[in-house]
Amino acid sequence: MSTAKHRHTTSMLLDLRIQGDTITENYLSDASLGTIAKSYLQYFAYKISSGYYYKEELDGLSGKGILALVSDCRRLEVLELENAKRVGREAFEEILKMLALARESSAVAKAVVSDDDGMFALGKIILAGYPFVVTGNPLRLEDTPDSNQARENPVPSFRDRLSAELGRRMNRR
Repeated sequence: MSTAKHRHTTSMLLDLRIQGDTITENYLSDASLGTIAKSYLQYFAYKISSGYYYKEELDGLSGKGILALVSDCRRLEVLELENAKRVGREAFEEILKMLALARESSAVAKAVVSDDDGMFALGKIILAGYPFVVTGNPLRLEDTPDSNQARENPVPSFRDRLSAELGRRMNRR
């Protein structure tokens, strides 16, 4: 009679890049991201188109999900988001606070033997479609040069431009 030894295995997903599909309405959710966060991710990217087909009511990824990912996945080195409209500035401010607190705690409690469970590996946040960037070492938020102008004179969406053009054509008749 033989006995089988079972080893504890953990998920070793290191790099995950997701392209949200707004045409077929496939969006990432906070719940899905919670499952993903249990792996040993080092690179996570989520890109979603910001065009006409985007439906905010179906977009389930919020700042809460991104915060959980960063908090639970301490080995995450790079976070990349493009047009994740429900992930606002507040989420990035909270992430930067978590990173700063972990750095301070580590500096104060330099143990002789450390497994660095309290530290975050996150060193780069790449953003597209936001009026700010995360840059530097330590990481910090900076408004993009044209973000103030964009807030004062927002570029009309395709839908708004189309509606305006249809309105003009209807008035000509």
